[in-house]
Amino acid sequence: MSPRRNAHRFQLATFAQELDWALDRFYARIERGRGMTERRTAIYFHERVVGIVRRRGGFPSRWIADDAHVIELLYAVLCAWGMDSNAARLTAYDQFKDAVLTIASSEPFRMVESHNLRDVDEAWRNRLSGLWRVLEGPGKITATGSILVASSKLLHHLLPDLFIPIDRSYTLEFLRHIESETYRISSGERMMPGFDGFYRAMMFFGHLARSHPNLERHLNRGPMSQSIPKLFDNALMSWWREP
Repeated sequence: MSPRRNAHRFQLATFAQELDWALDRFYARIERGRGMTERRTAIYFHERVVGIVRRRGGFPSRWIADDAHVIELLYAVLCAWGMDSNAARLTAYDQFKDAVLTIASSEPFRMVESHNLRDVDEAWRNRLSGLWRVLEGPGKITATGSILVASSKLLHHLLPDLFIPIDRSYTLEFLRHIESETYRISSGERMMPGFDGFYRAMMFFGHLARSHPNLERHLNRGPMSQSIPKLFDNALMSWWREP
C-alpha cells in the first residue's frame, strides 16, 4: 500500500496543503500519456456538456426544456462515467428526461443555480436538503441503489461551477475517514440515505474553494479541468493513486 494512504493522510489539512502537488501530479501523468487515455468517451461527453452550459450562460432551468439534445448528452456522459454498469443502473431515457426537467424546474435548483462552490457554507443546509428531496423523489435518475453518486454527477454537469462529482472509490472513502465532526450532519437529516455524504462533500469542498489561493491557475490545464469542482475531483484521484 502506498504511504500516501496512511491513516494520518485522512486529515483535512493534509489534503488542502497538498492540493497543488496533487494537481501537478495529475497533469504530469497526462503529459506522460497516462491516466486519461482509457477515458476518451468520458472526457468527450463531459467537455461537450460543460461547453454547452458555458455557451448558454448557465442557468439551465431557463433553456433545458427546449434542448432535448443536451439531455441526451447528459444521459451519455453519465453512462460514460460508469453510471449504467455493474451495480449502477440509470432509469430508462424517457424517465431520465422527465427527472432532469423536474430537477431543473424545481425551486431548490433555481435557488442555487446562480452560485458557485465558494458560496457554499453551513447556511446552505436547508437549500441542499431541499434539493436532495427532489433528487430522491420526482428527480430520481437511478433504477437501482443509492442516488448519491449518479445524482452528484448529474448536478455537476448541469452546474459545473457549483457541484462536485462524487465518487465512491475516492470522494466517499476520503470523507468517511474525516476525523472532524465539522462537516457532519447531527440531526434527523442523517436519516435521508446519502444526504450526509452529499452535505459533507459540499461543506468541505466549499470551505476549500474559499480558503485555497490561486486555484484558477489550474483551470484549463488539460482534459476535464474547466471548473474548480472538477479540479478538486481530479486532485482527489491523484492524491489516492499509487506513485
